[in-house]
Amino acid sequence: MRHERLGLVGGIAADRPLIVAIVLAFGLTSIAIAGATSVDAAYGAALGMPDLLISLLIFAAAPLLLGAIPARSRMIRILIVVTVALLFLGLFFMTSVVDPFAGRVTLEAGAIIIALSAAFIFFGANFGAIARFAFIATVAAAFGVAGGLGLFALETPESTSAVGAFPTLAFALAAGVGIGVLADFSSLFAKGADAQRAAGVAAQYASAPAVYAAILTAAVAFGNEPALSLSLSWVAPAAVILAVAASLFTTSGALASRQASEMLAIEENRRQQSFRQLWRPVRRTLAPSFATAMLAVLGISTIAAAFNLTTPISLPNIAVVAAASIAAVMMFLSLQTGVFVFITLFSGIVLATWLWNVIGGPTLTNGDVGIALAMTAALYAQLGVAWRDARSPRLNARETTEAAMSDGLPTFVVSVVIAIAAFWAAQAAGVWSAGGSAALLVALLAVYGIIVGPAAMTALTHVLRRQGR
Repeated sequence: MRHERLGLVGGIAADRPLIVAIVLAFGLTSIAIAGATSVDAAYGAALGMPDLLISLLIFAAAPLLLGAIPARSRMIRILIVVTVALLFLGLFFMTSVVDPFAGRVTLEAGAIIIALSAAFIFFGANFGAIARFAFIATVAAAFGVAGGLGLFALETPESTSAVGAFPTLAFALAAGVGIGVLADFSSLFAKGADAQRAAGVAAQYASAPAVYAAILTAAVAFGNEPALSLSLSWVAPAAVILAVAASLFTTSGALASRQASEMLAIEENRRQQSFRQLWRPVRRTLAPSFATAMLAVLGISTIAAAFNLTTPISLPNIAVVAAASIAAVMMFLSLQTGVFVFITLFSGIVLATWLWNVIGGPTLTNGDVGIALAMTAALYAQLGVAWRDARSPRLNARETTEAAMSDGLPTFVVSVVIAIAAFWAAQAAGVWSAGGSAALLVALLAVYGIIVGPAAMTALTHVLRRQGR
């Protein structure tokens, strides 16, 4: 276990959870009310101040809450899913004839919600405490977004339609930070730390990803919305900071306040053992020579795809990739994390853009692609940090990759699912018309990261080991 002392963030989160919760509740509520009362009804509807929050809770938080229900019997899980499906069908038929809500509850949205609920109900146990308590992080992030929406209403011009996507990005990034707190807490508690200290140290670890999320948002806002750069360049990151603070402090405070059971440590150990068994075939295949060859082929493919793009990647989004890589080095104090983010993110967006053009994917604006890139960079950084922490002189390249994926993959997967659900929620709420398409792009890049990430870890660890680093 890492024995760093609690810093300012960790100390506040673990030692004063109630005071922090009261301050956050008062501050975020005040900002949200001030924003809601300062704009006319048309702009408030464009921002989606009520609709976006409701959609985020239904799409992202509700499936996680259902997955947290302790149901050991498969039949009980099936009954829960069937009940959710029947409730939604009833809601669909009721709202289809009620004029104020006509067309707002769609079968497409229902299919996504039911699929997410079924996934967490049946497979959430494989992620241990991360899936069980993830609804805390998402609900807290939604509360933080309420304050962010108030800030947008107060400070952004009413003529824009771009601001609807940024609160959604704030929610997804904040939820990812909260999931990271849960993952670190589970790991530290399983290694012998008491609940309060584990929560404080986990919150301290999350401070770097929190600032990293704000930097990514600023890069997207400033580069892709030049007409609004003066306002969005600080409002969008500020909204992210509000959402991240709510998710980080609420999650860590809840973990520090509850009486943690030894079953939590047992579940975490079982999860790691199960992962090692599932990873064994990949470990046999992913030799350093094979991983290096895979990266070489990836580089050649990236260059070939870049020369055959019918729609080139915009300079602002290339700047987002550069900012994500440089910020990863600075915030995580790790050159290897920055290199990992750059390799996966740059090659990923080039190949994804080429494939998007080939299959005729929906048209996305530079801002939409930039938001998907920022979300993907935060996800890749989770794997990069796990790789940084897993490196040890006692582990060879394959063992390092296995340790990194064991710690980083659950956080990555749950964060991806929440981000995709959030993007779809924004489209369902009517505040971001390209939210569903951006969610598909994030899903494509996430699959790419799961495939290429382990190869990059293995190859780079082998190279660094040979150079004595």
